Amino acid sequence: MNKELYIVTGASAKLGGCFIKSLQENNQKVIGLSRKNTELNIPVYICDLLKEDEVENIFNQINFSTKEHS
Repeated sequence: MNKELYIVTGASAKLGGCFIKSLQENNQKVIGLSRKNTELNIPVYICDLLKEDEVENIFNQINFSTKEHS
């Protein structure tokens, strides 16, 4: 079964954390974006979504391959 890769913004906040937990409970692949460093059991990329250059840099770093996030 192919799984989508979900990108959750605000990964370190309560709402983002709830989304991540729900996706993980349903065995979905998920990565997080956050303005601050946080310890989660998923890959988390640090960036400020209001800064276009940071967002572009992060999306260039993310490997959207299904094998990396399975």
